[in-house]
Amino acid sequence: MDFSDVYLKAEQRIMVRKADADSYKDIDSFMRNRRILHTGGR
Repeated sequence: MDFSDVYLKAEQRIMVRKADADSYKDIDSFMRNRRILHTGGR
């Protein structure tokens, strides 16, 4: 098999409003505060 060097590194990010930054200190705080997420599309 031939393998090439990595040319794309995909990572996941979580974004919150600056006003809500203090509410989300770690990943567990996201589990306690459920929200609706819309990704992509129109």
